[in-house]
Amino acid sequence: KPVKAGGEERAIAVLAAGLGAAAALTAGLARGPAVGLAVASGAGLSLLNFSWLARGAHALLPDRGATAGRGGALVRFVARFGLLAGAVCAIVISHLLPVMPLILGLFAVPAATIGVGLRLLGTRV
Repeated sequence: KPVKAGGEERAIAVLAAGLGAAAALTAGLARGPAVGLAVASGAGLSLLNFSWLARGAHALLPDRGATAGRGGALVRFVARFGLLAGAVCAIVISHLLPVMPLILGLFAVPAATIGVGLRLLGTRV
C-alpha cells in the first residue's frame, strides 16, 4: 500500500520514543533507577539528534525553506554533533550515569529506523 510522504520521520520518532521508554522501564526495574535513567537519557539524546538532523536536512533541501537561511542551517546541522558529544562527555566524565546503558539508549532511533524500514518493505517484524 502507498506510504504517505514524510510520515516515515514521524513513525521513526514515535517508535523510537516507545522503544526508549520500554527499554528504560525494563532496565530500571531489572537493574535499578540509575540504569533506567541512563537508558532514557541515551534515547532522549538520540531523539533530539534525530529531530535536529531532520530539521537541518529539510532546511538544506532545495524544495524546502528559503535559500537565504541555508548557510545557518548548515552550521546548525554540523554544530549538533558538538552539542550532543558535549552532553555525552559531561555525563560520562561526571559519572552521573552508567555509560553502557547510556550507549544502549542511543540505539533507540537506529532500531526504530530499521523497524520502519522493514515495515515499508512489507516485512513483518
